[in-house]
Amino acid sequence: MQLHLSDKVKLVFGKNIQFLIVRIESAFSIFLPSPKTR
Repeated sequence: MQLHLSDKVKLVFGKNIQFLIVRIESAFSIFLPSPKTR
């Protein structure tokens, strides 16, 4: 039960981190040219 719960937390946390990174990248792309276009 504990392992299953921690796995769920890790999954949700990982998704949130990914979402945050995407949001930060999109926010920076407004001010700076994105490195992906290079």
